[in-house]
Amino acid sequence: MTTPLCNHIFADGKHCQCVARRCTRYCCWHSTERDRRRRQVRIVLQPSRRARTGIYLKPLNDADAIRSNIRQVSDALIDERIDSSRGGLILHGLALALGTIPSPTVLGVADRT
Repeated sequence: MTTPLCNHIFADGKHCQCVARRCTRYCCWHSTERDRRRRQVRIVLQPSRRARTGIYLKPLNDADAIRSNIRQVSDALIDERIDSSRGGLILHGLALALGTIPSPTVLGVADRT
């Protein structure tokens, strides 16, 4: 009998290798994250025009997901779907999150300083 693994796929295409919870297809962390996202549904922001719109931000798992969120917020700012003060706060938070992720060494070679 094989142990079921989590079905979550990261932004870089890799699969989560944690053991799935009983009666779900996801590990404890991703199951909780999916439930939280389902309750939250989406981050609804007031646009400067027309009806309400929203942007969907990915979980901050890795640098690729954070960069994708930065692009989404930047596009929303350009399209005037969010105001500049809120967009600036979100971008600042994403920049802080990106700074906490250690940068990988290129081809396994460390910097020569």
